[in-house]
Amino acid sequence: MADEATNSLSPKEYSELHIAASDSKDPKWADAMRKLAQVGDAFTVDYLKPLQAQKLDPGQTEILNKTLSAARDRVTKEDVQAFAALIQVRLERAAWADLMCNKLEGALVSWTMRSMRERLNSPEVVARLKAIQSHYVPSAEAKTLFGSMEQRVPSYVARLLAAAEASGSQNRK
Repeated sequence: MADEATNSLSPKEYSELHIAASDSKDPKWADAMRKLAQVGDAFTVDYLKPLQAQKLDPGQTEILNKTLSAARDRVTKEDVQAFAALIQVRLERAAWADLMCNKLEGALVSWTMRSMRERLNSPEVVARLKAIQSHYVPSAEAKTLFGSMEQRVPSYVARLLAAAEASGSQNRK
């Protein structure tokens, strides 16, 4: 089952937490880390790993380790059904960062697309992507001169489904 706390953050809140947590000198760092210990996901683990190589004070190191440990525990419990249930939330977070051109954009968009492509062999994931493709209603809104959630999320879904189709046709050869 998808963790309700994980998907309760808006794309903006999710981005802000990760941006604050990525800078150990940010005054909001400790609070962001504590919150991510409660709601962090696989992206959180990947995004915060580089902090382990930084020189943190002992208190920060303890907070970082607790955050990563809690997020890893949550990730290990995420089965294919939980992953499929979080697809729209994750695509919207990536699209929001992309549309807002914020600091998380590159890392989050590439991680999201990669993590989805890695699961395209799962019928549950492909079914969820097809459901989003045919009945997408944004749960968060973002419009810029460059596009909107209503455009960006379906464009990501189309790319993923094209990859699933290509990989399916290669497997049939």
